Amino acid sequence: MARSLSRDDAFSALLKATESTDRPVADCVTPDIKTQVDELLNSLSRIQRGLSVKVPALDGLFDKLEIFPHISAQNDLRAELETTTVHGDPAIRRLQIRATTISSSKGLAADLVIITHFDDRFFIRNKDKSVITDQDVCNFLVALTRARKKLVFLSTDDAQPTFLGWIDQKLIRRA
Repeated sequence: MARSLSRDDAFSALLKATESTDRPVADCVTPDIKTQVDELLNSLSRIQRGLSVKVPALDGLFDKLEIFPHISAQNDLRAELETTTVHGDPAIRRLQIRATTISSSKGLAADLVIITHFDDRFFIRNKDKSVITDQDVCNFLVALTRARKKLVFLSTDDAQPTFLGWIDQKLIRRA
């Protein structure tokens, strides 16, 4: 940080001073540099905690860190414009899809839920697939209850999954 806050000759002098002494670098920099570093660190800390930072402080921070926010903003706008010029249903283009594990899906809900790998080899943990544990049943119920309107099971196995037999066959449509 001292490098970006100092003139080249001042930074060279700082390096020489630290070579010839056991003093920490912080003791060798000028009070002005220390103040600037403290201000930059304060801004970074506020950003990290989600607090606002005044524009002049942000400008100084971006300048010292060689971050070019206008270029980033232009890139974001360009990406936004590219997505809005795509043809098709805008509701589908902006559809948010969340991929998660069953245990991580607790507390989540959606109108449509797709459960992949709905096979005994993935849903029944015991190597002897004839033994279904309470945890297997709990995982199935958690997966099942995430859907508000429609639930789709995808299987990679031709055999009917054990848990599918637990659902009223009138409610199942096969594709």
